[in-house]
Amino acid sequence: MAIADYTKAIELDPTGAFYYGNRGLAYSDAGQHDLAISDYTRAIELDPTDARYYNFRGYDYNETEALDLAITDFSRAIELDPDCAPAYANRGQAYGQKGEYDLAISDCTKAIKLDPKLALAYSNRASGYLQKAQYDLAIADSSTAIELDPDLDKAYLVRALAYSVYTPMRTNALADFEKALSLTDDPELIDLIETEIENLSP
Repeated sequence: MAIADYTKAIELDPTGAFYYGNRGLAYSDAGQHDLAISDYTRAIELDPTDARYYNFRGYDYNETEALDLAITDFSRAIELDPDCAPAYANRGQAYGQKGEYDLAISDCTKAIKLDPKLALAYSNRASGYLQKAQYDLAIADSSTAIELDPDLDKAYLVRALAYSVYTPMRTNALADFEKALSLTDDPELIDLIETEIENLSP
């Protein structure tokens, strides 16, 4: 269902948290994060015990760089559902963006224990290892993320960054930067990758 379909469903049943939650996902996919947050907030008002809506809203708070609000929502999702691996992985990403890399690694490790096939958890943990200059661990986690999800652009980017500073693997960086560039449509990532590719040029 598209945004218009969920809007029609909400008109017919304005008390359906499900419809707000799913319209929120559609808005999020379209990059309309403020509208997504508004819909998730309404879904939470209607069903405050569903961990998914807190996790979804946390993601969009994260995308708008409201990191403390994101962490609060991810933490609430975990309180409601202690086995919610995506909430741990997402909170790990938010911690990483705040520079709290040990907390990021810890959360992502918990997510992996709960769901060993969650590619995002490995990719986010790899980012933490990269920031702590543990390049071999960053490369290992990024590689696992790529095996699980070959289209995960940030996993290629993290591995490329690790390769580029980890002298024994430096020659592998360019291929990963180019792969990440082919997968992403994020303007900030594109600028970063293009700069890194230029820096690798002889």
